[in-house]
Amino acid sequence: MIALLVLACSACKDKAPAKQEPQPALQRERQKPADRPSLEAVDVAGPGLVPASGLGPKITFSKTEIKVDDQSVANVGDDGWIDATRVQALTRLLETKANSDAPVAVTLDATIPYRRVGQLLDLLKRGGFRNLALMSGNGKMIPIELPDSSELGKTGLRPVVTLERNDVSLWSASGQEGTRAKPKLKFTVAGGASFAPLTRALADIVQKRWPDGKRAAEDRAIIVQLDGNQPAQRLIQLLAAVRADGSLELFPNIFLAGGV
Repeated sequence: MIALLVLACSACKDKAPAKQEPQPALQRERQKPADRPSLEAVDVAGPGLVPASGLGPKITFSKTEIKVDDQSVANVGDDGWIDATRVQALTRLLETKANSDAPVAVTLDATIPYRRVGQLLDLLKRGGFRNLALMSGNGKMIPIELPDSSELGKTGLRPVVTLERNDVSLWSASGQEGTRAKPKLKFTVAGGASFAPLTRALADIVQKRWPDGKRAAEDRAIIVQLDGNQPAQRLIQLLAAVRADGSLELFPNIFLAGGV
């Protein structure tokens, strides 16, 4: 509506030294990439998630490969992306499996940066797959849409959440609830802080603007922007934070925008 880095082995010498000094953790990881788990599951909970049901084919984007259902489509290269000759194989395989409007389930490794996620989503969008569900790793999911910019419309509140590094901003494209220059809310999520202030601010907007619960469809939509280095774990946490606050529906229709 985004770099997965596979660390290469260090060159080995012909003969090991008589005595080896303890190695830093990062260097050990570089020397033993095969020991790393291929998929670190996203672990997110909260009312913004919905039960995973009615899904179509499943894509898994791990550290080592991309799979459709249980079929490997491409290996992930040292640059974090897949071989260009295999890109079209992904959409061709999906076309043979997608026989309804059921959303394509996308399971991401928790460490994959948003710029790589965005590349995958852009590929799916260009292939005609716009109805997706990002899996949380605990039997829940977050539905998302991949509209063209023209489909976002020019009416309604159009709230926008921007996450750049550790800074979160809440504003609105309509200007009714802050602007990019003067956001309604700004806070940091450094050190693993939660997105609770964002959820509370969105709940306040919903309760004040639509106290009777009646809203037009365009006022259930929210635009989410992240910088390209945000890991998939944080992406899912942010999306869960904007969809609901307890039983109160916030902005369940999520449009993912390009990286900031």
